Amino acid sequence: MAAATVVVAMASGAGHAQTKTCRAKLVIDSVYQKGLGSGKYEYFLQIRNATDQPLHWQLNFKDLPSGVRVERSEISGQEPLAGHASKTLRFGAGTNAGINVTSVSIGYDVNGKNITASNCY
Repeated sequence: MAAATVVVAMASGAGHAQTKTCRAKLVIDSVYQKGLGSGKYEYFLQIRNATDQPLHWQLNFKDLPSGVRVERSEISGQEPLAGHASKTLRFGAGTNAGINVTSVSIGYDVNGKNITASNCY
């Protein structure tokens, strides 16, 4: 299975506490595939900033289900994820038609999950 890291760095406002936990700050709301025809799919996830401040964050992908290919090991953002904003990210492509929020494990601040949010501040 493919293993890769997707990293998106964002700028935060000055004067805010720099705790780097993601739980209760960044929420992975959705994981889904979009059919391209001929048994091929693109894979997406939607993240949401649950705070009222701009947020730095990092997503790590590993041991995804068979047929899922993460195409880039790093994605860097140029703008912060604004307070209470959401963003959809394309994270790969492949042939697995069953990718969704229940078919992959999602973790916050821990290793060992298929998709892990960490390093949020």
